[in-house]
Amino acid sequence: MGQLLSIGEVAQACGISLRSLRHLETHGLIHPARTEAGRRVYSEEHVHQLSRVLLLKRAGYRLGDIARIIQSQTLDPGALLDVQITCLTQQKAAITRLLAGLKEARAMLGGKTFLDVEGLCNLIREGQHLMTQKAMQPVLDHYFTQADQQRWEKTSKTFFPQDKQTAYQKQWETLIVRIETAIKNGTIPTDPAAKTLAQDWLTLQSPMVQALGPEQWGRAAKMYSEMDQWKTEEHCAPFSKAVYDFISQAAKALKT
Repeated sequence: MGQLLSIGEVAQACGISLRSLRHLETHGLIHPARTEAGRRVYSEEHVHQLSRVLLLKRAGYRLGDIARIIQSQTLDPGALLDVQITCLTQQKAAITRLLAGLKEARAMLGGKTFLDVEGLCNLIREGQHLMTQKAMQPVLDHYFTQADQQRWEKTSKTFFPQDKQTAYQKQWETLIVRIETAIKNGTIPTDPAAKTLAQDWLTLQSPMVQALGPEQWGRAAKMYSEMDQWKTEEHCAPFSKAVYDFISQAAKALKT
């Protein structure tokens, strides 16, 4: 059977988290063996399978698509190389964007030998924004064209500027916390309190729907409804799948 690796050894060797490995297992993308004590162990074949999965994932494929590709066994070595080329091309574009952003951040220093607190916070936000963009790019590319993304970027700068927190952004953050609290307290989507939250959600999103149009907003809704297929530690969202599912059900209840 050859050398067997523990889940920790595989995670360290491949540079991914234990949580990410378990997440792939949950979606049926890798099936490690088990010891008599129930611990996961990985053979050479498991590691080969993991490399295929991670390669496709980095190239922007959703977990459901990866499962179908692997099960159909249509991904030959040449196709894997094509996927790697695509992946590296996307990484090159992301690095170019990141470098441009870092140069802009460097320009913010303006020749100063130190930064005040506000300037330092701006640099931190800029860095976080760029890293989030880089990580999320494969997901965005799956759901939106480049033209779509440019439109989203322009709209987001209006509603969620990086240099300050607007009242609109604070309203969203407060509402998400309210929804999380309702879920924790056992509120069900058909409750009057849930319907109130749904109404507040619809009211808050109305300006963005008007700015982007129903078709664009519909794509965003599809992306968030499929969050469980792409959300990982690297691919972030402003709210959890539980929050989105709860508010979607509450919005349906609101209309009945």
